[in-house]
Amino acid sequence: MSLDSSPPTPILDIFGYSNELPLRIDFFVTKLTLSVSNIETQLSEQKANEVSITSGIASESSSADRC
Repeated sequence: MSLDSSPPTPILDIFGYSNELPLRIDFFVTKLTLSVSNIETQLSEQKANEVSITSGIASESSSADRC
């Protein structure tokens, strides 16, 4: 099968507030890959073996303290 006739795979780019480049998640049929993505070229540049994703939002108790 050539690349021209293969179906596209879903891609999710996550832009974090603490990273210069986004994390790219490729959802292949049988596996999931993580990598750092280049915004200008739209290509994956560096594979990531492990990531940590947090919300960056204060907990409800701390936001209630500000009211």
